[in-house]
Amino acid sequence: MYVQYKRTHEFQAAHFNEGNYLRFEGITGIDKVNVEKRHEWIYYPDPIECQILDLISLVQDSHGHNFKAEVELMGEVDDSYSSYILADEVIISVINEWAGINLSVHPDFLVTGVRATTENMAQKLCKKIFDKVEGRKSVTNIVVNVTIHESDDISSTAVRTSND
Repeated sequence: MYVQYKRTHEFQAAHFNEGNYLRFEGITGIDKVNVEKRHEWIYYPDPIECQILDLISLVQDSHGHNFKAEVELMGEVDDSYSSYILADEVIISVINEWAGINLSVHPDFLVTGVRATTENMAQKLCKKIFDKVEGRKSVTNIVVNVTIHESDDISSTAVRTSND
């Protein structure tokens, strides 16, 4: 049976303004190896390279949004008791990894060197949720559609299918 499931969740997060991405990449106090292994974001300021005024300007030159994530899942499920695409708690948990932080220093963006734009957020979240659905053996012909709303008039959508 082919089913469709939709979930909307709001969260708050921040990111650096465009000019600070290059400045932040030049700071050497980021331990990318530990970030990749432990999936935590760690920042160790080097007092020689990271002067206090520079750090303050980085913080001041960022801004946040009340984001809305719309997740649409489609797929064929078997007729068993567990015939759902993905538990709601899993979707919320994946989205909440980004809640209340500066996305510019989250491993999803920092480690991969990708800016935390609305477009990149939609792509990253779509892949993360797709990977969770793909791990379920009772779902086939998967389609994941994620839209990130930065505001009422700014949004981006990413789609991933089993055929990608």
